[in-house]
Amino acid sequence: MNVLQITKIRPLSLKVGFPFLDRGWRNSMRIQAMQESNQSGRSMIEMLGVLAIIGALSIGGIAGYSKAMYKHKLNKQAEQLNYIFAGILENQDKLKNYTGETYSVITTFKALDIIPSDMKIVNNRYSRDSLNNAWSWQYFNSGGSSYFYVMINNIRDKAFDQCKNFFDIAKAYSSIMWHVQIGRLGTHITGQMFSVYGDNNCRSSLDCLSNISVARIAEICKVCDNIANENSCGFRFLFGGNHW
Repeated sequence: MNVLQITKIRPLSLKVGFPFLDRGWRNSMRIQAMQESNQSGRSMIEMLGVLAIIGALSIGGIAGYSKAMYKHKLNKQAEQLNYIFAGILENQDKLKNYTGETYSVITTFKALDIIPSDMKIVNNRYSRDSLNNAWSWQYFNSGGSSYFYVMINNIRDKAFDQCKNFFDIAKAYSSIMWHVQIGRLGTHITGQMFSVYGDNNCRSSLDCLSNISVARIAEICKVCDNIANENSCGFRFLFGGNHW
């Protein structure tokens, strides 16, 4: 083989054996790399979009769960209050002859199955409901008649909703209720106390449980709306007297 023949063959052998030295091949590789890079970029954008959607759904899910849990606790609170009022109505003959201590009512109410089992008992005077509100239980005797207080104080969280909750239940027990009192408590609030009376104390000039309207309940409950940090809302249910 002469030199001329070898010279003609070398470019062919280089092209076949070392394709990376070919300019056309290198250009095609650059185009392919750019295409892959663009494809990777679109995939990343799509992934970020998916993550954003997942994040939004997660936030919405948490908010929805919190709302559902609060509604459940509010319904449970209504069940607890109804259980208590029904127990007082059932045991009114026993309660009107009560002679126990002023601040040991819970012991008697537990023995009579007036306090629901899912209500937390703190001591002989206090318990807590499903929304963790403190309930105070007291008794006093006036003119030979027994009276019982069920007081719920220092309500700040969604007090307006709870106010309507209490009235919805109390209306069904107007026959044994002396009155329901509601007011805003605090160092800067005065004169914001409302009383709604049971059947035996109902007068045309008074708010009465038996015929109070939904609009009037909403108006009264506004006293518990937008509670500031230094204030709270309180409720008092009074039973007994000439209602037994």
